[in-house]
Amino acid sequence: MNPFEKYPIPGWFGDDNRAQLDTLLGFHKIRTVVEVGSFLGLSAVWFAQRVNSVHCVDTWFEGATYESENNLVGTLRRWDLPRDFFPLFRDNVMRSGVWHKITPIKGDSHYVHGEVPVADLVYLDARHDYRSVCRDIEIYQDKARVCLCGDDYSVRYESDGKTPAFGVIEAVNKLLPDAQHVGPFWYWVRP
Repeated sequence: MNPFEKYPIPGWFGDDNRAQLDTLLGFHKIRTVVEVGSFLGLSAVWFAQRVNSVHCVDTWFEGATYESENNLVGTLRRWDLPRDFFPLFRDNVMRSGVWHKITPIKGDSHYVHGEVPVADLVYLDARHDYRSVCRDIEIYQDKARVCLCGDDYSVRYESDGKTPAFGVIEAVNKLLPDAQHVGPFWYWVRP
């Protein structure tokens, strides 16, 4: 599928995720969001159109030199995008008219968490390997006043078809045994 066909900002943020998030936002009266992993701004804009403020945490830079399911090397090559894509994120958000609701926090999610405020909802969609997801859950669970959630609760393999690429399912099941999931979207609501 051409990433530019359905939405004016390319990325991955499926209708199932949107539907589940709409339900959570309304039911829990979510007004503030932290998004860990914002890429080009598709989901950040979606959130900003529904809540008062969104803090976006991302490096907006792909430093890897090899292609993997756990990096953006192949995506950037296929879509002819630069390794430093923060200007594209900023332009997409500004063009969408919600820049005033967005606070970008540029850096690795594991190192800039001290700059990230507590929010009603934290959405995790950065790195997808087991260790990184575990670390994001450990760091950001306390930042979530109401709900911690994320994407890619699914099985994905590297190009060899054998090596697991994603560890989201394992990390969520281990650290948040009460979490629910609908398709690739998972969520945990604070008791």
